[in-house]
Amino acid sequence: MEQANTATVSRAINLPLSRGRGIVFAAVVLILISIVWLSFSAYQSHYVSGLRVLGDDSTKALIGQPKDGRGDEWSTYIPMLKQAYLEGFPERSTLEPYRERFDWFITLPSRGASLVLLPNQIAYFVMSGGAALSFQGLYYNLLLLLSVFWLFRNLRVSRGVAAAVGMVLLFSHLYQAWWTSNFPALGASILPFAVLTSSLRWRYRGPLLAWSIGHMLLGQFYPPFYFSLAVAVLPFVAACRPDLLAWRNLLFAALSVFAGCAAVAYFKIDYIEAVSGTTYPGLRISTGGGSSISTLLGVVFPTYPATSTIDVGASLYELSVVGSFFTLLAFAALPAVNWTRDVVRVTATSLIVLAVLAIYMLVGFPEGLARITGFFMVPGRRAQLGFSVLALFLSAFLVSNTRRPIG
Repeated sequence: MEQANTATVSRAINLPLSRGRGIVFAAVVLILISIVWLSFSAYQSHYVSGLRVLGDDSTKALIGQPKDGRGDEWSTYIPMLKQAYLEGFPERSTLEPYRERFDWFITLPSRGASLVLLPNQIAYFVMSGGAALSFQGLYYNLLLLLSVFWLFRNLRVSRGVAAAVGMVLLFSHLYQAWWTSNFPALGASILPFAVLTSSLRWRYRGPLLAWSIGHMLLGQFYPPFYFSLAVAVLPFVAACRPDLLAWRNLLFAALSVFAGCAAVAYFKIDYIEAVSGTTYPGLRISTGGGSSISTLLGVVFPTYPATSTIDVGASLYELSVVGSFFTLLAFAALPAVNWTRDVVRVTATSLIVLAVLAIYMLVGFPEGLARITGFFMVPGRRAQLGFSVLALFLSAFLVSNTRRPIG
């Protein structure tokens, strides 16, 4: 009896010690990566492809090759950021004869209260431009990685699987290809879900959730991605954590989201009103469609050759999904899954949402249904973000809920 008690106490002591060592090891690794990243002033970018258009063949990338395609980054964002930096980040450019406002769907740094929601932009006022840009890349990459890890730990997924999901999403084709014009939207998009599912008391969780929403929306105002992710991930989170559906939690969450959106409206209302009156994207009505079966199969089979339904920029759309080994591993794990009531609920809910997204991506909705549901904001191919992220999350959840070794 004494030996058994001694063993129990020993395990109880070693468990937090091993967990503490794991946290310290992960922190050291992240610090070393950050030091190396910043020492090289690294930044994942396709700006070199823009320099080639201008005739610059001497500038080379440190690693890899720039991907030709969408020019949002090298034709608009980086030039605007450079001009704003050289002018000291005023609200309006002094460059003659334009004198344009520095408003865009990616928020440029600005001295003032907006730094409360975007404190990462303080780097542009205390560091050189190149170092601040490098820090921006490091910040959003780590934010995505740590947000995914935090979310999955909140959903009681093992640390190994949680870390693997974060790495898969970070290095997915979707994230890397769309980084050029959507880095704040993608990098900050999982943080609100992680905060929502955390064990923090609402006195802390509420303000942090409001801030995370404001941080995400102010960093980049791009409703199609946010709506697609919300449709995909919110039902998954609710199925994993039905306790969040209690009226008290729903009330506090709604108030927090409203506060975050209100803060963004305060800073961006002029831009929002101006864009909402334009033909694109303000008055655009999307009814879905335009994706392909091969795109959906690419989520399950990452090496499946995608075929395109359009000619211009097809590869960027058809290949920009989160394809990973997790989906195939989940199929192999099905006989070993511990099919509890909770697991069945999560699986059934996720499959229904995946079916809805697949129908919208491939066939589309009638215009009236698209307007009522809010899908009118999301072109069919933009729904690939929600579809592939949900497929990854569900697969990882199933793999983590096995009662015996797979195989």
